[in-house]
Amino acid sequence: SYTDAQVAGLDENTLNLYMWYLGAWHIGANPGRNTFSNEVWGDFDVTKLTGAPGGVGGNPPPVGPPIPTLNEWGIIIFLILLAGVSVMMLRRRKSGVSAH
Repeated sequence: SYTDAQVAGLDENTLNLYMWYLGAWHIGANPGRNTFSNEVWGDFDVTKLTGAPGGVGGNPPPVGPPIPTLNEWGIIIFLILLAGVSVMMLRRRKSGVSAH
C-alpha cells in the first residue's frame, strides 16, 4: 500500500509494482491497482526476489494543451489597433456622425 503523499505528482491510474532485476526495472506480471484503498500489486518469480529492490512508480498526470498567449509584439500590435479604433470613434463623435 501507499499514501497519497508518496505518489503526489503521479497519475494513480498508471501505478505499477516494479522490481530491479538484471540491471533494469520490471513490472510484475498480472499488475493491478486499487486507487480507493491505495494498493498496487503484481506477481514476481520468487527466485528473483532475493535482495532485489522494488518499488511503486507511475506516470505524471497528462498535461493539457498549451494556452495560447500573445507575445510582446502581439500586445504592441493589439494596442496600436485599439488606439487607432479609439481615435476613429472619437473623430466620428466630434463630427456628429453616428456609429450606427
